[in-house]
Amino acid sequence: MSIHTPYDEINFMNYSSSAQRAILDGIQDEIQKAGDEMSEMMAAHSPNTNLEPHLLLKAIQALFDACVNYGQVMSIMCSYNAINNIPTCGNPDLLNGILRERWNFTGFVVKLLTDDGNVTMDTLNNAVRRLLKTKIELGMFDPPNMVEFNSYDFNDIENEAHLKLARQVAQQSICLYKNTNNNLQKAPLPIQNSAINKIGLFGIQSVQTDLLLGNYARSPDQPGITTILQGIYDQIDQNTTANCTFEQDIGYFVPGQAPIAVYNPGQCCALCSTVQTYQSMESEGRDRSTIDLPVGQYELVRLLKSVIGPNKSLIGILIRGGSIALHNLMDDCDGLIDGWYPGQLGGAALADVIFGSYNPAGRTPVTYYHSDEQLPPMHVMDLYPNSTISSLGITYRYFTGKPQIPFGFGLSYTTFSYANLQVKSSNVKACDLITGSVDVTNTGAIDGDEVIQIYIKYQASVPSPNVRLVSFQRILVQAGHTVTMEFTITPDYHAVIYDSDSVYKPTRMVEEGTLNIYAGGGQPDYYSGHLQQQVQITNAQNIDTC
Repeated sequence: MSIHTPYDEINFMNYSSSAQRAILDGIQDEIQKAGDEMSEMMAAHSPNTNLEPHLLLKAIQALFDACVNYGQVMSIMCSYNAINNIPTCGNPDLLNGILRERWNFTGFVVKLLTDDGNVTMDTLNNAVRRLLKTKIELGMFDPPNMVEFNSYDFNDIENEAHLKLARQVAQQSICLYKNTNNNLQKAPLPIQNSAINKIGLFGIQSVQTDLLLGNYARSPDQPGITTILQGIYDQIDQNTTANCTFEQDIGYFVPGQAPIAVYNPGQCCALCSTVQTYQSMESEGRDRSTIDLPVGQYELVRLLKSVIGPNKSLIGILIRGGSIALHNLMDDCDGLIDGWYPGQLGGAALADVIFGSYNPAGRTPVTYYHSDEQLPPMHVMDLYPNSTISSLGITYRYFTGKPQIPFGFGLSYTTFSYANLQVKSSNVKACDLITGSVDVTNTGAIDGDEVIQIYIKYQASVPSPNVRLVSFQRILVQAGHTVTMEFTITPDYHAVIYDSDSVYKPTRMVEEGTLNIYAGGGQPDYYSGHLQQQVQITNAQNIDTC
């Protein structure tokens, strides 16, 4: 769990506080003695990062606060960089003031320690005491036959239920960004038309396995990893597409040269092309210098579309962890699917979406920028717009430019409409909870999940987000049916941060004024069917006194 710019090496490690809580619930529900660790507290992946209090508290500490107080993690790993010229692993305000005094953390901190003569015996004893306490709680000093983990074997891990869950997780994470070809009578996806008798697949990554797993993942033994190629083969074997044959080119593409293919792409009724980053350019210790895809991939997609023409569909499949610039992919691809790092059954899950046995409902958790020109220089961690460095800001909360794909966006094979956005009270005090509800109806012909998103906007006297997601819920809505989502907005979501003498001791205030609440299937500025309500905050108050 680290803080990164779009260029950084391990953006896929970023999670929202809601996602962190879900992960912790899953781990701690299955394994009671889970030694959960929060990785790289306050990391910014820059030798030194200067952060103002409003950024330190709003953008960063809230994420870690959720894990410490909600998840009761046992250990935390401090980052290797410095915050405001003080190394995080030696910062008493951070490790003691916030972590132990404010958040009441009782576990141990993983950090590099060098003995320069300034480490006291009391400090060393405290560190050893915390570490041994955790080992005792984990049963590391118990007899081996009393430790539950020692009884696990292969069948406990790679069982049918876990494999089914792996496929389900991959399915639910897949995002659909485009599904339009104006020259066809129906959407390009899902591929179901019996008239499609030949499908082509381009891209070496369609047969690669390691990229599907991403970083920090051990390759499973049995049944192994389902590649994109195998997933498509399996779907065709199941007669998902009648009378369909399949061709594939797995050669590398060289800019300026035609792809070496085993067939003429123009003979295909539909083409799928995989595009991706590589572990050699996006992994631990490897920051990117650009958000562009590796050389040749944009050209490959452009060439393929020119070969098959406007009356046949080209489906793009994205595999990678961080935000990328799509450039011509949004124009040349008729369908665009984002697989992220989908895991060992990612190929099967992607094929499920392509052939329609699963209706996609993923929403992008990052902003897609048009190009590097929309981003601040590498290692600049100021999230707000800054004209002195030609920065438009970063993340959906602070970015003032026009994104290529906005945070929270994703398409479905069905359609939804919203109605009856209600809040319990239109006037509330600063410390009050704001509760409400909204109805969503599946107006399409098939069942599908909808991700209902609640955002807020407000005017503040100090720097604050332009918009903020305060609640969301993924709900299955049957075709023709309506469901109701209830939501709660806590004061910390619309509190602002005032400057103080120490960035670690700021004043958090809820200000008096108007709070605009929006409900819909995406951000209010980019989702045309959103609803809006207003609530008046009748007084100002320090949130720490609530």
